[in-house]
Amino acid sequence: MKNRNRLIRFIIAGTLLILILACRRSEQTAPAEPPLDTEIPTTTPSDDQEQESTPAGPVTSSAGCEDNMQFISDVSIPDGYILNANEAFIKTWRIQNTGNCDWSGYRLVFESGEPMGTMEQAIPDTPAGEVLDISVEMTSPGGSGDYTGRWEVIAEEGYRLGGLTCVISVPSADDLGEDSPDPDQQAGDEESVPNAPSNLTISGWGMDTFSVTWQDNSDNEDGFKIRRVGAGWLKNPTGPNETSFDIHFTPCGETYEYRVVAFNAAGNSEPSNTIVADGPVCE
Repeated sequence: MKNRNRLIRFIIAGTLLILILACRRSEQTAPAEPPLDTEIPTTTPSDDQEQESTPAGPVTSSAGCEDNMQFISDVSIPDGYILNANEAFIKTWRIQNTGNCDWSGYRLVFESGEPMGTMEQAIPDTPAGEVLDISVEMTSPGGSGDYTGRWEVIAEEGYRLGGLTCVISVPSADDLGEDSPDPDQQAGDEESVPNAPSNLTISGWGMDTFSVTWQDNSDNEDGFKIRRVGAGWLKNPTGPNETSFDIHFTPCGETYEYRVVAFNAAGNSEPSNTIVADGPVCE
């Protein structure tokens, strides 16, 4: 009887030992708990990266050539040119294809500011190294103020090569009178106003640019200013002792009148004689 009880206890103990060993082996071979889902951080391009996606020349095109553009000059309507409200004009930029890509299918596209004219137009096919003039028909805004429009030269592949601007000034009604004060003038009483210049004439007549010349009759001027009659002072007055000034562009079919004054801290001289500038014949 005793032997039988011992056998039963041995069997029970052995069974428990087997179960314990089996559980431990199961824990050792069980796959690890899968990690909790974690959010993978995403990166968004910075402002600098976004700007780099549309660089302004030089750019390597898909054809492997280097594309670039350089602004040379304002052929017509220099920055600060004065125009009447709602006045039609033509803005012409001179640029150069300074890369080694031949341009074909390129466009001039309005980018920001005051449009004043076309929003997009084709650029003529231009071989590498060539200079060309780009002209846009525009109309000045209806209200007084200073206005700037910006356009971009866009390649056929869509990248931009650089910007072009048109900056004009539209005077207010108070500025249109001949006796309106000069905003650049600083009043003073320490010296007398200069003598009036005389013999104002047109020289170097051309389609886009002409020069006016005059006789300097004073020795105390700080410079000379040219007024377009009925519109206001042209920007960028000349220095003392100058006797000529380049005027850019008179619209086709239009006639403008100009006169010149000498100025110093005491004020403006009497105006010179008036000259008439006729624009080219409209085609």
